[in-house]
Amino acid sequence: MELSFAKTDVDGKAMTGYKLTLKKPDGNEESWTTDGTAKIFTNLTAGKYKLTEAAQNNYVPVDIAFEIGDDGYIVTENAESMAYAELGSTGVTVINRAQVSVDKQNIANSKELAGATIKITRTNGSLNADVLEVKRGETLLTKADSLEDNADYSKYTQTSNTITFISDGENKTNIIGLPDGTYTMTEVVAPDGYNKVSTDFTFTISKGQVVPATVSEEYDVSGNDITMKDGQKPSVTISKQAVGGGEELTGAVLKLTAPAGTDLSKVKGSYSDGSTDKIETSGNTITWTSDKAKGGVTLANLPAGVYTLEETTAPDG
Repeated sequence: MELSFAKTDVDGKAMTGYKLTLKKPDGNEESWTTDGTAKIFTNLTAGKYKLTEAAQNNYVPVDIAFEIGDDGYIVTENAESMAYAELGSTGVTVINRAQVSVDKQNIANSKELAGATIKITRTNGSLNADVLEVKRGETLLTKADSLEDNADYSKYTQTSNTITFISDGENKTNIIGLPDGTYTMTEVVAPDGYNKVSTDFTFTISKGQVVPATVSEEYDVSGNDITMKDGQKPSVTISKQAVGGGEELTGAVLKLTAPAGTDLSKVKGSYSDGSTDKIETSGNTITWTSDKAKGGVTLANLPAGVYTLEETTAPDG
């Protein structure tokens, strides 16, 4: 049987300078370096074959297994191969897929953050859905029509030129199969308690390598690993004490008022002992009653703005 082997990127462009090795049923191997044209083998016998590629920076390793039947046709292939190879009756096309990894961290302490909705947009063309995968470790994310909430870590969405996913707080997200081109990465929704990054991240992929265009302390780039870093929203602790300081006083009703229209739904309030009872949010105000036994009140995730604190009822005495 005669069989040809070609080497392309995900846009179908021929690639040169890559070493491929074909292992034959008798155990013998033959290697060659791609030159932009297909390598043709003649008189191939029936049996199992394996095609591998020497390690390449920024690309997912190629490892393709297939079998030629007694009638001279390819009769089996491993399903894993199909993301980076096209097997026809008379030829194999090896597809190089660049891998870009995205990490989401706290800018202050590098803690992994869950719940960030991140979108990557190709700005100069479309994506090839046939060869694209989104993974965390060895786990493939599931392509979905929509992401229901910011805890939908196992899914991603895709349009002709975008991929959107949600960070899980544990693992990098690997996007495999992005073509060479120009891209923008946007934080659509920040994790609870964090501010969104102040600027989008723009970059180019050239020969599988990420080349950043954005320079910001909110992003780190190492090879094809991109880390997006969010700052935590501020928190304040408020204590009601007698003049001159001392212990917490019981019975003062305090009200904190935010600017009109401020969304306080994600503000988390708690006393020093961890309890939350009787800390109430209504519209743009938060009210509570001071309690010596519980301690002061800490309000976390406060949106930016100018606030007013007032005592609406004084403690007894």
